[in-house]
Amino acid sequence: MKQKAKTYKPPSARRRLELSEELQRLVSAYAERGSKRSLAELSRFARIDNPFERGFVADALGELHDEMPEAVERAARELARSKDRRVGRIGANALNVIFADDYAKCKRAVMGRLEYDPDYVQAMLCGLCHAFPGEAAQNLPKLLRHRARAVRLGALHGLEAIGLKYPKLAFDCLDEFRETEDEVEKFWVKHVLALNLIPQKTAFSLRRLRAWLKEGGEVGREIVEEAVTEARKQYAAGKEKVPGLYEKLKDSAARWAEDGSAYVSDLGKKLKKSFKK
Repeated sequence: MKQKAKTYKPPSARRRLELSEELQRLVSAYAERGSKRSLAELSRFARIDNPFERGFVADALGELHDEMPEAVERAARELARSKDRRVGRIGANALNVIFADDYAKCKRAVMGRLEYDPDYVQAMLCGLCHAFPGEAAQNLPKLLRHRARAVRLGALHGLEAIGLKYPKLAFDCLDEFRETEDEVEKFWVKHVLALNLIPQKTAFSLRRLRAWLKEGGEVGREIVEEAVTEARKQYAAGKEKVPGLYEKLKDSAARWAEDGSAYVSDLGKKLKKSFKK
């Protein structure tokens, strides 16, 4: 018989109070003794099954920083180095609360989990692009060339936030992935194009995508076709989420169909059939 997955609920007010009081006791003990034993007690406390409670504890640890800045920061750094994912994420997330206005320190806290927790790093790097689009934009080319796949994927996903403010930079980065054979990379390229760049930066995006088509690459053609189709379905079919997008895409498909490049015209003719007369 298949075992039913365990479900969790957010902590009640009483439970939050219990967690806060225990956390304060443990951090106070660590502040006084600074011993491995007190750190071990704090680590055991952080091994909470309930993910809602882990999130609460990370935030509560960050808030304790005002009261005990040195001890909290030192404890959070120690927790963030843990091989245990539950403990490590609490520490790293607490550091993100403490350094909420500092991109470099938040990124350092996230990257410290790379060896043990690549899924976390991938998700959090995308989150940093949303929280710090300007600073993340400067760092993005380096991240996209990182040796770790999780870092590259996190930065690639983060282009959805960067692209709205810096569309040229986003496309300069996406150019490196337009012929990727990696299915996950391909997914995020199409995701960023269809759900962000094409709906919000339509004219610029379509000019750059036409340039992709002119290169004649098979993967690039597939990405352009699926991204334009998905943008139409998500934002321009029926009740428009982005006013005028349907007509812009329809007009572009018609122009592509008459383009002098066979690669462009072939896809233009195919896309043109998907729009109503």
